[in-house]
Amino acid sequence: MIRTLLLGFVSVVALARGLAAQGTPSAEYAARRDSFTARVDSGVVIAFGAPDPVSIERWSQLPAFRYLTGFLEPNAALVLVKQGGAASGTLFTAARDPRRALYDGFPPDSATVARETGLAVRSLPTLGPMVDSLVALGLPVYDLRDYATWDAAAQDSLTRGARFIADLVARQPGRGLQVRDAHPRLDSLRAIKTPAELAQLRRAINITVGSLKQAIRSAKPGMWEYELEALIEGGFRRAGADGPSFGSIIGSGPNSTQYHYEKNDRRMQAGDVVVMDVGAAYRGYAADVTRTIPVEARGLARLGLIESPDATFDPPWSEQCRTRPASCTQAFLYMAHGLGHGIGLEVHDPPHPWMGTGTFEVGNVFTIEPGIYVSTKLLDMLPDTPKNRAMIAKVRPAVERYQNIGIRIEDDYLITPNGVEWLSRAPREVNELEALRLVSSRAR
Repeated sequence: MIRTLLLGFVSVVALARGLAAQGTPSAEYAARRDSFTARVDSGVVIAFGAPDPVSIERWSQLPAFRYLTGFLEPNAALVLVKQGGAASGTLFTAARDPRRALYDGFPPDSATVARETGLAVRSLPTLGPMVDSLVALGLPVYDLRDYATWDAAAQDSLTRGARFIADLVARQPGRGLQVRDAHPRLDSLRAIKTPAELAQLRRAINITVGSLKQAIRSAKPGMWEYELEALIEGGFRRAGADGPSFGSIIGSGPNSTQYHYEKNDRRMQAGDVVVMDVGAAYRGYAADVTRTIPVEARGLARLGLIESPDATFDPPWSEQCRTRPASCTQAFLYMAHGLGHGIGLEVHDPPHPWMGTGTFEVGNVFTIEPGIYVSTKLLDMLPDTPKNRAMIAKVRPAVERYQNIGIRIEDDYLITPNGVEWLSRAPREVNELEALRLVSSRAR
């Protein structure tokens, strides 16, 4: 009797976790699919969700798949068919071994999934035959590749989706099957956040800001970077977030000059600055906020680090000078990353400001992250040329003066019909940071 009740309880918990809503109405997912298929004249769109986890880390659904379905179970696939102006969708789900279900939970049954998602539901083994029959009708194929993040798109080659598409093409000899990339069509939708998405993003950003404020108040000489990391990420969970949206970057002293430093294992010293680049995830939506604070309050000046505002140098990446002239200016040496990116279901979500028209639209949510990173290693890595030797002779004293100081300030913004809204209102001005630290020191 107890075993029956226990299994029933586990099933109910797993069902609640796996269903589509997750704070977003199921009707919105249907509307997203309608808007997406409206961008396709005719054809078969194939998308794969995330596979079974390969480690004990928390599993998460792939962003594009989650955007269209809200389905939070592994090994699923989605087929959207557009023909004669009419569109339909089918979700393919995988069975779970009963013993595995005892560990990972029981997936929802197909009737429940169909009701919650508004999609027809079939078993995953029927995916191949169904796609073959659709391709036999002469319909073109569109692929939503199953990479976990846009940053890894170029490296996608061995995922389930990539193998399925390769096998599909191989099964159509002589047909000359062309597979088109569906991501540009989907990205144009994902770039414009709906009210439901904005609510999730605002919550993720507010949680992040709250944790950052606590970290700013708590940082002091002698603390370890991982202590700040634990304080920040613990604050995420206490406030109801999924956890961090990416590996927290807590870089002090020399580590502040490394853009994606994640070891977080240095003991902070008086006179250091510490860069805290962090973000909470809330119901899949990612915040990304950065603050830089002194572990001992003092001002910094940028004096003598470059010869002039438009001065250039001979970089190790000289082949880019023609196509990207800015990457060969001396100023670029101290900030070689982009000025911002979109955020949403991914930390680097559409829109991608450096692609397409380069303009923003109402509903875009994005970061702006200026920074400066000073290290003699930047000078030491340069090619030995007359131009570089002359520059180094002039700027080395200033670089040595500000050695191992990295500063990055990153905030999240929304384009509204009335302008730009600053979403991540954590303290960032010198007087704001000092006031927050002063209140904290008095409390201690």
